[in-house]
Amino acid sequence: MLKKDHYHTKQYKIWLENGIVCTSWTENTTITLKLVKEMVKKGLELTDGAIRPVFVDLTGMHVINGDARKYLAGSNAAKYINAGAIYVKEPLQYLAGQVFIYVDEPSLPCKLFTERDSAMRWLELFK
Repeated sequence: MLKKDHYHTKQYKIWLENGIVCTSWTENTTITLKLVKEMVKKGLELTDGAIRPVFVDLTGMHVINGDARKYLAGSNAAKYINAGAIYVKEPLQYLAGQVFIYVDEPSLPCKLFTERDSAMRWLELFK
């Protein structure tokens, strides 16, 4: 059986790109604890449990609930992540990223970016 190199659902996509786990949310998605747990599980399957940097595209996000943010900042979600770049375009997305970084305080390096290329270059440092 061939190993999958990506997953695509109605709410999100997750794939490997040059050794970086990339995620994106479908337009107007409400990010829930159930969805992030599912995505973390898929990330572990993609990487065979290897620790890698992650690129998170929040440009499709509508809202993220508090339980989902706390889970992503905690040790469960960090099982396969050594750094996270959060890509945003809109003020609400930027605010959600700031809350995640400064309130939820993830235990790994995490930065906000408004340019995808800059985010991917930063993540290269963690490969």
